[in-house]
Amino acid sequence: KMLKLFPKEYSFYPKTWILPGEMVDFRQQFDSNGNSIGNKIYIIKPDAGCQGRGIFLTRTFDNVPTQENVVAQVYIKKPLLLDGFKFDLRLYCLVSSVRPLRMYLFHDGLVRMCTEEYVKPTKQNINNVCMHLTNYAVNKHNENFQQPSAASSEESQDGDSKRSLLWFMNFIRKEHGDSKADWLWQRMGILCTRTILSIVPILSREYEAHFKSFSTVPVDISSIPTSGYSNSTGDSSSDQQQTGEAKKGDGNNVGDRSNSEQDDGNKSPRMPKLRGSRCFEILGFDGMID
Repeated sequence: KMLKLFPKEYSFYPKTWILPGEMVDFRQQFDSNGNSIGNKIYIIKPDAGCQGRGIFLTRTFDNVPTQENVVAQVYIKKPLLLDGFKFDLRLYCLVSSVRPLRMYLFHDGLVRMCTEEYVKPTKQNINNVCMHLTNYAVNKHNENFQQPSAASSEESQDGDSKRSLLWFMNFIRKEHGDSKADWLWQRMGILCTRTILSIVPILSREYEAHFKSFSTVPVDISSIPTSGYSNSTGDSSSDQQQTGEAKKGDGNNVGDRSNSEQDDGNKSPRMPKLRGSRCFEILGFDGMID
């Protein structure tokens, strides 16, 4: 949906169909004989699958399941290769808050590599999953799989079938220079940000469901006067101090309930309705460079 609304901003996302809901439009990508128009390759992924299970490539509509929930995407035929192998990048992003939206991109991640040298899809190799799928669960069983040998992300990982994102960024700096590496890292951040923006409504529902009982967590606990929320001494001067502090507005109070009601001096002042940052979700993004 975001690709249709903002084609330029979301051009990094391959054209996608959610099936069977968008089956009519997807069928139009094939001719009357069921062969893909323009000889395009489509990658079909089960909606609830993982670890590469059930993923396959196809040029013909007859191979597409019509009654199962799957995702169909245009297959990228010319990916960037490492040592002749197809690979993808696993990026990790921490969403610490949804309202307001706050996220952090981890400086390290994974480089997942295929174990068969890449050749454009043909009738002979289209079913070779170790050539076209980068999933670790698929490639670890191949005889060409090389177990990671480096003890840290900074050590040499040449030849390994699974490498670190830090290694990859250092490789880009050596091969293409600092400016290209910095540009690529910025693009990765933009990719993660725009992807999360596209699912903010879903995240908001989950966020509220998980943290509904914590809606009064303040942004900065240290900024809240400790004398403003309890008075076990019965000191009237303390009551006046608490009431005065509670009435002071700093313009930062936000939330589901208004904080503008004036206390009459006989009621305990309400805790400021501030939305703090909470560790919410860690999301993984799989990206490919073409």
